[in-house]
Amino acid sequence: MHKKQQKLLDEALAILQALDFPRAQQNERSALTFLALLNLTTPKTWKDAESPMVGIRSILDFCRSNFGKPYAENTRETFRRQTMHQFVAAGLVVENADEPQRPTNSPKWCYQIEPGALQLLRDHYKTKTWKNELAKLFATCTAGSVYVSAFSTRANFSRYQIEISWETEVWVAEAPSHLIHFNGEKFLGPYDLKMKGTL
Repeated sequence: MHKKQQKLLDEALAILQALDFPRAQQNERSALTFLALLNLTTPKTWKDAESPMVGIRSILDFCRSNFGKPYAENTRETFRRQTMHQFVAAGLVVENADEPQRPTNSPKWCYQIEPGALQLLRDHYKTKTWKNELAKLFATCTAGSVYVSAFSTRANFSRYQIEISWETEVWVAEAPSHLIHFNGEKFLGPYDLKMKGTL
């Protein structure tokens, strides 16, 4: 990877950090995915960002062809679960903008950068207004981000447990009134014995 490619990758990572994504998404895989969603390669600038609809296969091809990163075919689920899932949850990315009712098992399943995010990047990134625009973006939000991975069954969850990001939650339809917290420091503490009968 030459210097200009690395600079673009570093800038993408800085944006993910500025958008307050969890540490598990502040990495090269997620930064490359972000660039693929914008079809952004050297010598383009952020003003040249685009909004193609892309699938995971296209993202892997982008990483290999434009940044010399040949991710293995078996990493597709990692891209989906550990990067794209969080991008969608944060509102950075829209699923199936062309056909929202597309079945989840469709080979045409695709992702596209959210139009407002695209406009923000094109018009303000690397300008004096960038920080002000980010401040406006979060000004009305009083709550922190919560990232949740949802599964239909515990058996299905167990298949992907090793891939769940720290500092996120898991919800299983079989037990809809409970969440599994990955990184218990925030909520670590004793149960109120008076509540024992309700647990």
